Amino acid sequence: EKLAGLSSYSKLYEYSSEIAHSSPLMIYSDQKNLFHLTITLIYEVFFRLEKIFDIFFYNTKNETQIKIYNRMKPVYKSQMIYIYNKEKDIYLKLSSNKK
Repeated sequence: EKLAGLSSYSKLYEYSSEIAHSSPLMIYSDQKNLFHLTITLIYEVFFRLEKIFDIFFYNTKNETQIKIYNRMKPVYKSQMIYIYNKEKDIYLKLSSNKK
């Protein structure tokens, strides 16, 4: 976590470990809330991986592929951001209702 600069996610990693190892947390968790949290975090992982991909891709120096990618990226990225924000809002509403 420290090396990757992801220390802010340590609580989520701990939570994920509890779920992955079939602890009672999974049984007692609000499944709907957990679903939207999972979707939100998957999108966040995609956004971080995409930044890494961009660095490697733009270093290929293949101008034709870069032009195609630059035209395609805004289309899928806007859709991904829309879905991410929607899922994040649902999760935040569900989690704030529990408090």
